[in-house]
Amino acid sequence: MRPFRFAIHLREFGWEPTVMTIPFPGGSLTDKEARLLKDVRVLNIASPIDRTFRSESHLGAPPGMGGRPPRGAPAPWIAALDRQFPIDSWLPLFAAKFRTMLRQAAEVDPHVVWATGNPWSALMAGRRLSKRLGVPYIADFRDPWTLSEAPVRQKWPWVQRIDERAERRVVTGADALMFQTRRMADAYREHYAELAPRSVVVGNSFDPDVFNDPISVEGRFDGEDVSSGPSSLLRIGFFGRFRAISPAAPMIDALVELRKRRPALLERIRIHSFGPLSSTDAAQARAYGLEGQFACEDIVPLEQALSTLRRFDLLLVIADVHPRHVIPAKIFEYLAAGRPILSLSTNLEVEELLRRTGAGVQIEDTVAAARLLTDCLRAREAGRPLPVPFDPKPEEIMRHDARTTTRAFARTLDSLTGR
Repeated sequence: MRPFRFAIHLREFGWEPTVMTIPFPGGSLTDKEARLLKDVRVLNIASPIDRTFRSESHLGAPPGMGGRPPRGAPAPWIAALDRQFPIDSWLPLFAAKFRTMLRQAAEVDPHVVWATGNPWSALMAGRRLSKRLGVPYIADFRDPWTLSEAPVRQKWPWVQRIDERAERRVVTGADALMFQTRRMADAYREHYAELAPRSVVVGNSFDPDVFNDPISVEGRFDGEDVSSGPSSLLRIGFFGRFRAISPAAPMIDALVELRKRRPALLERIRIHSFGPLSSTDAAQARAYGLEGQFACEDIVPLEQALSTLRRFDLLLVIADVHPRHVIPAKIFEYLAAGRPILSLSTNLEVEELLRRTGAGVQIEDTVAAARLLTDCLRAREAGRPLPVPFDPKPEEIMRHDARTTTRAFARTLDSLTGR
């Protein structure tokens, strides 16, 4: 799904995309996704082992699984070893399938090869394909690799050195590096200054064509429940699962602080996520007696995102454990939903995005977060607008429309091929 929003719009800008990907044996496209992809050629790299069940995202489970955890998930020690595999554990698959990949790519006769990470082995496979085909290569570090500084991705020193050498080979062999934020591009340019890499910034996006409901970039939050009018309950939505890279801990800390200040208000808060809490978050919630404040809902297709998100008073972002200078993808669905966003984070990119779009606020301090939740509860009960900065700026929000970002991507393709 990573290249999906580019692929379905590139024809409008004069490019015919072919996507080479690892299939998801347990899943399938929705009817709408299939219609949007009907003119896009998709080449599958078949894997003898289905490892896709390990995904933790809200789109990571096959249809019908609902909010239940994936069956057959690996033991923690196996998952830890998997993370320590040099480059990543998809590397053997790409190596074994490279001749088939090269043959399929040669039949397509591409003008450009674009590869996106992670998995980082995809960047290495893309570099090798472009070299064999003699065409320009774009290495898309939509997630940063060795410069991510995400604690959940820490590797043993000797594995890290292998990754660093591999990343340098990718940077050396790329005609352009692509990033989702300016700060991430600057970090890579500084780190590889002697290589003088060419870099472009093409952000993530929301796609109105994917949603079943119209976007709401001019929405004004009126403090009313969209389904049943004023209520004393404050409902906070987190579109996805709380997991290692986006744990529930900052929200739990805010709830603990709120209970110290106004214990009677705690029962009026519900945090809804899509999929079960991680074992760590569940244990922490139990330890503080906060299980009742968390509601786990069934997974929903992306096309139902807006109607789902509009049920909530606030939309939650937790980004401190994300890779440095990366904006969590769910924020773009939030922008399209037209509900105020609360970020419990110190992420500079998220803070800048919320300020520029007028879509919400970022709070770094636990006490300040508890105070805001208290004020929101009082406003909710009185049917007043929530005291959250929310003044959407449509022209800024539409900079993150999928056609806008695809147009920027197409300009990069044009420049590399002299079109």
